[in-house]
Amino acid sequence: MNTPEKTRKLGTWHKPPLVYVVAELAIAPHYGIAESIAALQRELRAEYPRTQELAEFSLPPVAFVGGGQMQATSPAQMPQPAWHMLNQENTRGVSINHRAIGLHASAYIDSKDFIERWTNVIAALSASKLEVFIERAGLRYVDLLVPSTGNDLSNYLNEGVLGPSYPPNSKITQRMWATSYTVGDFSVQAYTFAPAPPGMLLPPTLRNIGLQMPDVLANAQKHTQVGGSVGWIDTDVGRDVKKPFDGETILEEYRKMHSIASACFRGFISPLAETEWK
Repeated sequence: MNTPEKTRKLGTWHKPPLVYVVAELAIAPHYGIAESIAALQRELRAEYPRTQELAEFSLPPVAFVGGGQMQATSPAQMPQPAWHMLNQENTRGVSINHRAIGLHASAYIDSKDFIERWTNVIAALSASKLEVFIERAGLRYVDLLVPSTGNDLSNYLNEGVLGPSYPPNSKITQRMWATSYTVGDFSVQAYTFAPAPPGMLLPPTLRNIGLQMPDVLANAQKHTQVGGSVGWIDTDVGRDVKKPFDGETILEEYRKMHSIASACFRGFISPLAETEWK
């Protein structure tokens, strides 16, 4: 499906807060993955015509040995090749390295559309005969909280995640609430930072592969430039797989993960937020 992307937003809501989505398969280290890249390109080039070649470095673990000195506890690994296959608009990309394969998006129509595009990537993996062992499957959503005129960030969050009552005339400079739970075989890790630390618009652990950011991020930048505060909700759903790659089984897991992530997100937000965004 090649739909023109005239607006840089994620989802069908009137003012969607969603800023970045990642579906990723963590795989057992595959040091021969470069041999399958040409076949993957053939399968994906129609939608992802641009390819970036990279070298990724893995820093060895370190230990403190006294006097403020650190020492590596294992030899440094050689840099490993990696690839980003990007669409023409630079709003979606397939990331491939020897430890993970994922689809990143900063614009799409809706969750169904995203799953369809992930289905195409899974089909390409099957067609290219890439033999990988799947350790874990995950789905991550990052939503930005940018208050409208006259509203405070706290108006957008469920009362249950706002924390304690604060003294009169106090100003909250940072606030974080996190949770971790399971739904059957799926694990959920989610947290909100609102207000976020100064100068930080996105979670520090989010690895953007260079995609163009949606309009909501530009709005967040403008809001902070005039002294406003922003925040985010980061939702990560996943499950251990521990099996050789099986496309049909994987896709069914992602449909379940989306439902769990959506329910988690709605548990964070207030009725005002849903009314204003939807």
